[in-house]
Amino acid sequence: MSPAGDEVGAAESPAASGGSWYGLVDIASEAVQKFEDQQTRAPVACQDCGEPLRTGPNGENYCPFDGSIWGPGPRRIGQISNTHN
Repeated sequence: MSPAGDEVGAAESPAASGGSWYGLVDIASEAVQKFEDQQTRAPVACQDCGEPLRTGPNGENYCPFDGSIWGPGPRRIGQISNTHN
């Protein structure tokens, strides 16, 4: 054992320590992963007003307050008509 209490030969790689540039690379990789997850997940609330989304007859997620249809991303992909014939 060395004076610091570490075993000889148990050197830690720079990437494993999370220091300097390797730490920044880890942060950037995590941000990319979170962004990709968000782009594929369907929203659960309206991005405009926060109202919980409901499932429409065609399986779309829509806001009962303003009629916006939301897709993964979250992206507004349409509008439900409020007029009934």
